Amino acid sequence: MISWPGPVLFWSMPEAGSNAGGESDMAEKAKGGRGLAFLALLISIAALVLATMAYQRTGADLKLRERVEHLQQALEDARQETANALGRLEKLVRGSEKGQR
Repeated sequence: MISWPGPVLFWSMPEAGSNAGGESDMAEKAKGGRGLAFLALLISIAALVLATMAYQRTGADLKLRERVEHLQQALEDARQETANALGRLEKLVRGSEKGQR
């Protein structure tokens, strides 16, 4: 059986008498906080760059969609022409069959 330790605290209250002023600990924590803030800023800028690249890529997909729609229209036109040609051919074949009977 796995036992879970008690609640995890991310900070703790200083014990009485451990630090007379307490200001030096706060100053050290503030310096560390600036480093984390800078890291968060870098990560957010990288995410912004990636999002911009993804947006531009989807914009390129619009051109691809236009080409696909154009090709679908051309294919539909070719299908219609083929159907018309087969219809004319059928009339010719059936007409010659009626003439032979």
